[in-house]
Amino acid sequence: MKSYADITNRKRVEPMSPGFPRLIVLSGSLAPVLTLMTSLSLAACGGTGNVPEKSVTDSAGVVVIDLPGTDLPLNWTVEKVVEIWPIEEEEGEGFFGVTDVEVMAGNRIAVLDRMGKKVLFFDEEGQYLAQGGREGSGPGEFQYPIELFATRGGGVGVFDMMNRRVEQFDSTLAPLAPDPFQVPYYGGQIALAGSFLVVPVADLEAEADEVQVLSAMRGADTVEVVRHIRELSGTVRLESCGMSLSAMAPLFAPSTHWAPGPAGVVAVVGTNRYEIDLHQPPDFRLERRIRRRVPVINATEELALESVGDGMRMVGSGGIRVCDAAEVVEKRGY
Repeated sequence: MKSYADITNRKRVEPMSPGFPRLIVLSGSLAPVLTLMTSLSLAACGGTGNVPEKSVTDSAGVVVIDLPGTDLPLNWTVEKVVEIWPIEEEEGEGFFGVTDVEVMAGNRIAVLDRMGKKVLFFDEEGQYLAQGGREGSGPGEFQYPIELFATRGGGVGVFDMMNRRVEQFDSTLAPLAPDPFQVPYYGGQIALAGSFLVVPVADLEAEADEVQVLSAMRGADTVEVVRHIRELSGTVRLESCGMSLSAMAPLFAPSTHWAPGPAGVVAVVGTNRYEIDLHQPPDFRLERRIRRRVPVINATEELALESVGDGMRMVGSGGIRVCDAAEVVEKRGY
């Protein structure tokens, strides 16, 4: 069962023009509109002043860079840039189950509509450009599309969970030959890093905690970038909202986050330490670690309650349910 936060997906993307980073806000299922936001102000990320960074090379040949200074909170304000409404022939229908969005080359916005079994292109003003996909199992057709990513040449790839393949489209959203996906992928960010397609996959032979493996694929070659063990709390029964959830992680448990960088480098954050690992293709060895030594913040019940707020929202039968914060903290742990 997906959480409400998953359904109301918020995704940071690259700037459409020089200036502030953009934030795509996807409203919930059956919502008629997408809203593109831009941040207006950010507090400084660290008070380093003119103090130089320090770097050493460890015995494994990894360059370790220590950044001095302390962190400051980010204070965000946002401004609406553009709203994307349904195209005329779908007036009143809206987007049914939008699950992913990308800002493409040329400031085009690609939107994946899972329930509508389609992917759409809009320009930076929110004007409709093209759409592709329909329900089915042939080329360019979907059963259960869950993830969208930009491809070279201005096209897109869409992973279809039920057909177990990547549907590929060119820059006009005309369908191309599908790409069979022979890896245990069950969701999460997919992106190109240079000539490699980077995908989070599951280790099906792991016996205990969930093992997250970030893999880079090119043709018949698959290279493991990094693997992390994710602590899970097992099945959680939340009486306050009548939900049973499996494979829930404790609050504050680290998970793998990553992004492609220049020249195919993959940057990974996957621990509870303040550090970013840079993996260099083609073997994706750990080439550089950037870290900042900040004071440890101990997880407490008070912080856990604060993180849950007025309750954990889940989507279940009958709509959105709110699970009691104290029960969430007690049963998920932290």
